[in-house]
Amino acid sequence: MDTVALAAAAGATNRIGLISNVLLGPVWPAHMLAKEAQSIDGVSGGRLTLGIGLGGRPDDFVIPRLQRRRSIRAPC
Repeated sequence: MDTVALAAAAGATNRIGLISNVLLGPVWPAHMLAKEAQSIDGVSGGRLTLGIGLGGRPDDFVIPRLQRRRSIRAPC
């Protein structure tokens, strides 16, 4: 969820509804998702529509590994 963009839209308008992407609920820490959603909903005066999904494909829960680059040492 892009909280910065939603907060900016909430501050710039007072009638347009705000909607998030569909978020994969199981991969978000529950307290973090609740806090961010409540903050945006409060700033916008209750105009946030939050989309939450459970995920239906096996690759919805795959977290790509970060590949570390090997450092190259200069010869002494």
